[in-house]
Amino acid sequence: MMGDSPLRVLVVEDSEDDVLLIVRELRRSGYDLTYRQVQTAEEMRSALSQEPWDVVIADYAMPRFSGMAALEVLRQSELDLPFIIVSGTIGEDVAVAAMKAGAHDYVLKDNLARLGPAVRRELQEAAERRARRQAEKSLQESEARFRRMADSIQDGLTIIERGQVVYVNDRACEIVGYPRHEYIKMSFPQFAAPEERERLHQVIADVKRTGRMPGEIEFWAEGKDGARRYIQARISLSWEKGQVIGHYVVTTDITKRKRAEQLLHALNEAALAMEQALTSQDVFAAVGDEFKKLGWSYAILLLDKDRANLSPQYLSYDPKGIEAVERLLNTDLYRLQIPLDLVEPFRQAIQEGRSLFIADSTELRPAWPSSTRPLPVRIARWLKVSKSVIAPLIVEDEPVGLLTVQAEDLTAEDTPAVTAFAHQISAAWRKANLVQELETSLEELKRTQAQFLQAQKMEAVGRLAGGVAHDFNNTLTIIHLSTQLLKRKLRPEDPLWEFVHQIEDASLRAANLTRQLLSFSRQEPIEPQVVNLSQVVGNLSRMLQRIIGEDIELITVLDEDLWSVYVDPSQIDQAIINLVVNARDAMPRGGELTIETSNIVLGPAEAARHVEIQPGEYVRLVVRDTGVGMDEQVLEHIFEPFFTTKGRERGTGLGLSTVFGIIKRHQGHILVESAVGRGTTFEIYVPRTYRAASPDAEQETPSGPRHGSETILVVEDDAVVRNLAVQILRSHGYRVLTAEDGESAVQRSQEYDGPIHLLLTDIVMPGIQGWELAETLLARRPQMRVLFTSGYGDRVLAYRAAGQESIAFLPKPFTMETLTHKVRSVLDAAH
Repeated sequence: MMGDSPLRVLVVEDSEDDVLLIVRELRRSGYDLTYRQVQTAEEMRSALSQEPWDVVIADYAMPRFSGMAALEVLRQSELDLPFIIVSGTIGEDVAVAAMKAGAHDYVLKDNLARLGPAVRRELQEAAERRARRQAEKSLQESEARFRRMADSIQDGLTIIERGQVVYVNDRACEIVGYPRHEYIKMSFPQFAAPEERERLHQVIADVKRTGRMPGEIEFWAEGKDGARRYIQARISLSWEKGQVIGHYVVTTDITKRKRAEQLLHALNEAALAMEQALTSQDVFAAVGDEFKKLGWSYAILLLDKDRANLSPQYLSYDPKGIEAVERLLNTDLYRLQIPLDLVEPFRQAIQEGRSLFIADSTELRPAWPSSTRPLPVRIARWLKVSKSVIAPLIVEDEPVGLLTVQAEDLTAEDTPAVTAFAHQISAAWRKANLVQELETSLEELKRTQAQFLQAQKMEAVGRLAGGVAHDFNNTLTIIHLSTQLLKRKLRPEDPLWEFVHQIEDASLRAANLTRQLLSFSRQEPIEPQVVNLSQVVGNLSRMLQRIIGEDIELITVLDEDLWSVYVDPSQIDQAIINLVVNARDAMPRGGELTIETSNIVLGPAEAARHVEIQPGEYVRLVVRDTGVGMDEQVLEHIFEPFFTTKGRERGTGLGLSTVFGIIKRHQGHILVESAVGRGTTFEIYVPRTYRAASPDAEQETPSGPRHGSETILVVEDDAVVRNLAVQILRSHGYRVLTAEDGESAVQRSQEYDGPIHLLLTDIVMPGIQGWELAETLLARRPQMRVLFTSGYGDRVLAYRAAGQESIAFLPKPFTMETLTHKVRSVLDAAH
């Protein structure tokens, strides 16, 4: 009939009549029935395996089978089907036993009206059981999926309900560093590092007080093994029926991220600090502050010039550790030389230009002296060196050294950060070096400018002094010659004799001053020879001791293998004596005066520190005293003529200016270093000569007036000097022609037909100069001798006509004896 519920029934019954009664009753109860009758266990097993059934109805007692046996067959098939016993003889106690064995209901055959409702009830309960089993299965599958998911994620997950940990995944245990059985008994503050616990307790107290959970907490955790990790904990609430029953905690190990943030912050801070660094030590110290915050120690090792050894330039290790290692090694760590080829990681970092992570400090054992290589563990402990990262310091694409960083918690992942630090250090170090080089260059420039200005000033003063001396020498010549001519006309007992004699002495003293001025202006005539300055000082030592007195100790340190120099011995003697006198006056209470000689080769760098000094080989003469010294203001003027700090009664101010002129005249250089209360040191540099030493020449000394009868052409622009010279020469028998300048001399020579044996001419004159005049006249009178005279005394002018052996020189001021002697000697040299 329409609307009947389909029902598939497996009937275990040996009576066909009873089967029909059961079928009729079920159809009457509204079921569209499909059934199958079985009478044995085998038939039942076959039916259960071949077709699906909704219910099993079994007779309790049958000849070859039974209801209890059928119940066992059904149990073995593991099918959850309602099992109803229908029997006419079953008692109440048997029915209870059957129910306990697994039967769902029993119906007596004389009351089959109960069968339909019983089937309907059991079908409903079976459906509910299947639904429950499906739900349980789904729940189990869901829980399994959840566990698989929770165990596979990189975050830790902890579920807490009603104050108890109900779930924790493996990752959560790994992150905090505790096994599961301990983890579930601990609270968050117990996971935390000691310095974090107070803060976390305060967080929990705030939660209890306000009822609000912090969304996220970050803290350092310390595991059972002491390992530290930086953890981020995200907390959310668990609700049930509108009530909070617990919370979920998701933990993430952000140690690497935190480390990266710390390193980035340290890099930025170090970059800012190094930006302000002006020296390499400032650079190293700036990065050291940031390394200290990270718990790192480090060393800067730089290559030597040969790129064969590394030496420490900066060490940030514990000072007590450094001291202990230095005692062990019996050496200053900053003097340690580490052969690059002996330490393979160092060699790789330098030659391959790459950074290396060293997990075991014993790999660096060859860096220590051979006698201490068995002790690397102790050294590493003292310096707190375990793991290391080595990064090359590269400047302008060239490795110049190494940055080595040490810490317990270093990993290979820190290598890029250490490399970045190395790049920063290299750039900042290069900048600091450039700044220092610039400052040094600026100082050198200032010093060079000052030296140049001083040289210009001294040159200008020298020209002025030379000009003054020239004009003064003409006047002194007039005084000399006039007094000598006057004395020839007086007797010693004449009242005027003494006055004339005093005038003559004064002119001689004045002549000495002009000679000193000429020495300063480098215009005094010199007679250079090849000499040894050690011998010069040795020969002067007795006289110098007498000059300085007994309260000053004279110390000479003379090089026995001193190079030769080409100088005028008398002028060098004068320079040394002047310096010694100056030193004596600076030590009124006694002291030490040291004179040293030595060979020295000045390279470009040393020579560049001074304006006028060229690189090359020099002989150095040092005069050092322990006197009162001089300040900067005095040092600026000490070589200027007439500058003195001694007062008029004790000095003329020409002593040091004379020394300056003598040394410069010999292409030498003089330097001075002094400070108030610390004495003074003069250093003289004279170029080495490779000339061969020549035999000592006998010095010409006037022996008195000399007479003659030769013809002499006197050319002098100063009329008084000219007239006096003419008068003296004529009084000694010579025939004298005169001219006031070069042009008139040429004309006078052309007009005179006789021989002119000697040309006596001033060098500096208006129009034609003396050396030009000599060349002109010698072209026409090659046998004529030439005697130059000048108040400048510049020997260069006298020798401009190179190769002319007939050229001689008579400096002004001259006396009657020197004039007549020089004229006679020049004329006699022609024969």
